[in-house]
Amino acid sequence: MKPDCRLDRLELAYTNVGTPQNSLALANALSKNTSLKSLDFSTSRVDEEEAIELCNALVKNNTLKYLKLENTLMGSVGLRSLSNRYQYLISSLTFLELGCYNPRIDDQEASVLGGAITNATLKGLELDGIGISITSTGWQAFSVCLQSPNSTLTRLSLESCNLDDEKITVIANALVNNSMLNTLLLGSNGSISAHGWQSFSTCLRSPNSALQEIGMHSCNLTDEIMIGFAEALVSNTCLRVLATYLNDNITERSWISLHRTVCNTSSIEATLESNHTLQSVEVSTTTVLDSALQLNWNFDKKQVARQKIIRYHFLKDDEVDVTEFVNMDMNVLPQAMAWIGREDDGGHTLMFSLLQSMPYLFDTDSMKALQNSGKASTSQVKRRRVS
Repeated sequence: MKPDCRLDRLELAYTNVGTPQNSLALANALSKNTSLKSLDFSTSRVDEEEAIELCNALVKNNTLKYLKLENTLMGSVGLRSLSNRYQYLISSLTFLELGCYNPRIDDQEASVLGGAITNATLKGLELDGIGISITSTGWQAFSVCLQSPNSTLTRLSLESCNLDDEKITVIANALVNNSMLNTLLLGSNGSISAHGWQSFSTCLRSPNSALQEIGMHSCNLTDEIMIGFAEALVSNTCLRVLATYLNDNITERSWISLHRTVCNTSSIEATLESNHTLQSVEVSTTTVLDSALQLNWNFDKKQVARQKIIRYHFLKDDEVDVTEFVNMDMNVLPQAMAWIGREDDGGHTLMFSLLQSMPYLFDTDSMKALQNSGKASTSQVKRRRVS
């Protein structure tokens, strides 16, 4: 690998670097390369001395953007031995993967990592499985990067990190005012109880939350936890994906509660104010929630609200129900009719049935009488089966 080499991607995953001489040669090449942007060192077998040499070399390379160090000593050695110099390395990266169960990092290393990220350009960080030895104190120190207004982190994976109620509360508190992170993966953290998830849901209620995807698979979720999430998401306008698969204790109660969040049919106003953002709840079976979620895929949220109102208030059980227009003020009725006939998404069917049910709208004498009373008539209004 010559200094003028234009190599921009190098994958050394699942390889044996070989002798210390080979490691030294590789380190020398990495330190001089001026084009390398992606390096996958995962599961490469190096000892601690070789890891230090390679990490020293990477610090000198300021073109690297994607670095994968899972299952290799380089991750923990870098954090433990290089401190501020490792911070310099992270300052140029956009994605760093340290995870996959081995080796682990402790509180001190978590603190170094959090401090390094605070003023860096890093967008993605994966710590899957290596946070088992981090205590709540360590997560508190790490979380400075989530609280900093300078943080650029948009994706964080903490799967299998032995998170419990205290630790998830620390992370949640750090995220309350975070407006950058949009993906948070917390799967396989089964020690978090309903109390911990309730604390975490506070960040979903925050108007500053930018979270669009949350992974909660294999977390021993229950109906109590899911119903709490459903309540937290009522006014949330960011979250699109909630991954809840491999949680066998969730029952139909949870899906009914989430359906009420996505489409509250108790009144037209409640439907209008429902959550029109959540698009996917990842489970292994179909649920009563699916049809409402499908409507939320439309990025025009005004149109989503319109479709829900028409479907759940006027088109019921294969019948068109226009009783909502009974006793409607005559000054409002023309606007309502214009609204339902705006697009052919069920609106035209509703309009046709409405005109059939209210023929007096075309009778001049009846119309004058109605205008004098200011109300539409309740007579002749019937449910009509959709043909």
